[in-house]
Amino acid sequence: MIAEQLVVNRPQSGIENFYQRFTGPLPIENHRIRLHIFVDRSSVEVFANGGVLGMTCQVFPETNSTGVTLFADGGEARLVSLQAYTIGSIWSR
Repeated sequence: MIAEQLVVNRPQSGIENFYQRFTGPLPIENHRIRLHIFVDRSSVEVFANGGVLGMTCQVFPETNSTGVTLFADGGEARLVSLQAYTIGSIWSR
């Protein structure tokens, strides 16, 4: 059975004394999902399948933290394509 859920789990995101796991229904279209993920200094935003589902969570990583992990739980996933962009800060330097 395919759960068809998107989960954002933040157990190693610094301050963890509030919600650690966000879950929402995500119907799979033609055996694929499309994710747009935005990561900045204090938040992670995930938009799935053109905005059918969106999630935002705060993170408080250590200054040397540079990782994000994607995985399929109880199934298989294959990364078809990935594009990464650096965006400029809105804060003056």
